[in-house]
Amino acid sequence: MQNFVAWVVPRRWWHWVISILTWGGVVGLLGFLSELVVQDHTNYHAVRHFWMAIITSAPLVVFAIVILRQSNRLTQDAINMASKDPLTGLLNRRAFLDALSMQSAGVLFMLDLDHFKIINDSYGHPAGDQVLCAMGHVMKSLVRKTDLVGRLGGEEFAVFVPALTPNEAQSLGERMSLGTIYLDPSTQKQISVTASVGVVATGCCDSIENMLRFADKALYHAKAAGRAQLAWIDCADDTPNAII
Repeated sequence: MQNFVAWVVPRRWWHWVISILTWGGVVGLLGFLSELVVQDHTNYHAVRHFWMAIITSAPLVVFAIVILRQSNRLTQDAINMASKDPLTGLLNRRAFLDALSMQSAGVLFMLDLDHFKIINDSYGHPAGDQVLCAMGHVMKSLVRKTDLVGRLGGEEFAVFVPALTPNEAQSLGERMSLGTIYLDPSTQKQISVTASVGVVATGCCDSIENMLRFADKALYHAKAAGRAQLAWIDCADDTPNAII
C-alpha cells in the first residue's frame, strides 16, 4: 500500500497535470462505455467528452491526491515515531535491534559517553541533550547511510557496519572514541566529551543476545581501562583485548 501511495502521489507540478489528464481520460472512457451499455449505441465525441471529463474530474482528482498525500505523511510520521529516537533522530533501541537481527556478519560497536553526568550537572540537561545530538551526528558522518546507527538509551549508542576488516573496524572505533565537541551558545564554552567503545565481530555470535552481551562486556572493559578508547572481545574465548 505504501509503495502504491508513493507512486500515485505527485511530487512535482507536472505530476499533477499528468494525474488530472490520466483520470480525465479514465472518466471519459467510463462515460463512453456507460453510454454504449445504456443506449446500445453512442453519439460519443471523444475530444469533447475528454475535456468535459477533465474539467469535471479535476477537483475530485486534486482532492483525492491531497487526501492521499496527507495520509501518506501521517503514516510516515507514525513510522518515524515508532522507530526513531525523538531527541537524536537515530534508530531507537527496539528498531536498532530489529534491524540488527536481519543482518549477516559484520562489526558491532557499542558506545557510552564518558563522564556524561558531569556535563548534565555542569551545563544543564538541555546542553547535555545537544551533546547527545552532536554525538549522533558524528557517528552518522563516520559510516554509510545503509549502516545502522542507534541510541540504545541515555548516553549509550550502537553502530553496526557489515563487511569491515579488523583494521577498518579498529580505525572506525578509534574515531568514534574521540567523541564530539559542542559549543554551548549560552556560555560560549566548548563541551568536549569522549566515548568508550566495545567492539565485537558478529560472525562468531549465535544470537542477538550474545552479540549484545559480548559488546557490553567489551565496553565495560574499555571504561575500566581508562575510557576514551575501544576494546575488542574475542567471542571464542570471551577475552577482551584493549586497543588504545
